Amino acid sequence: MKQKTKRSIAIFAVVTAIAIGTALLSGCFFVSLDNYTANAVNVKYDKTDAYYQGDGTDTLVGTSVSLYAYNSSTGKYFETAYMTATVGSNGSFTFYNPEPNRYKLTGTYNSSFNSDWTFVPRYIDITNSGASSKDLYAYPADEDCQYTIIASWENVDRDVDLNCTYGPETADETVPWATDYTDTTYTPEDDRYHIYFANQGDPSGVYLDNDVDTDDDSDVPRVETMSIYSNNWFNDEDYIRFYLDLYNDPDTAADDNYTLTGEDGEDPSSYAQVDLMHGDTHYGTWYVPWNTAERTLEIFYMVFDETLYNGDGGVYIYSAGYADSIKSITLE
Repeated sequence: MKQKTKRSIAIFAVVTAIAIGTALLSGCFFVSLDNYTANAVNVKYDKTDAYYQGDGTDTLVGTSVSLYAYNSSTGKYFETAYMTATVGSNGSFTFYNPEPNRYKLTGTYNSSFNSDWTFVPRYIDITNSGASSKDLYAYPADEDCQYTIIASWENVDRDVDLNCTYGPETADETVPWATDYTDTTYTPEDDRYHIYFANQGDPSGVYLDNDVDTDDDSDVPRVETMSIYSNNWFNDEDYIRFYLDLYNDPDTAADDNYTLTGEDGEDPSSYAQVDLMHGDTHYGTWYVPWNTAERTLEIFYMVFDETLYNGDGGVYIYSAGYADSIKSITLE
């Protein structure tokens, strides 16, 4: 039965292989050996012209940002910052001539100024050649939220949507909803609730914080977040599933070949990833595959167990697999 009181969601992390028929990428983005300039982004922003601000006077301007170098001998990142920068008045920051290495980008540890924000760690490789840099992601530390799910992507021509379904498990696990791209709505399946851009949910339970689409200016950060504020929305053995879905209309000529994961020679990938935060703890990053020509992917799922933690309830977390079939292949 439904929980009647708001209780903290405990966590068990169970790692399983992602069954998508293709290996995941390492997830590290490459930038050239030069100055590293990026932006600080409040991933729960509601002002498209000031994405580095929060409510009221909250702002990421002045925040201390650091690169933490990877230590190959220990397999961990140093806790002493390799290089530190400050977010300027326009929301950007610059590291000058960082050396080639693998780094973790986040707010500087033990900085009292940073106490108002929770930072999402981001991982990059800096080499002598490469692609664009990653922004700093953060959200207000006073958010009364158990879980924050962050979906981000690079390709501004893609309308990537973060979706969640929850409720009792159904026989068909791979098709979460019936999709009609001539309409702006999805049809939820059976008794499972569906949270997405046209049904943002309840801000005291499961809630889609923001939605970004191709109508937004190119300088608007391509990031959407979903928050779980309480477990009193879940029954025992409920499945809470999280998806990325490409909403570009396949019946529109300009969008006809667009997919979430791309296909060599025809369609660039959206270069999407999903991060899971539990309070201020980072629990995982999932990168979508490349060159599989898929429009919808289930990224990970939770299973609620009301018997965990002396009856307070908790969730198991699993990596997931594909939600629609990958492209056909002829074997000769």
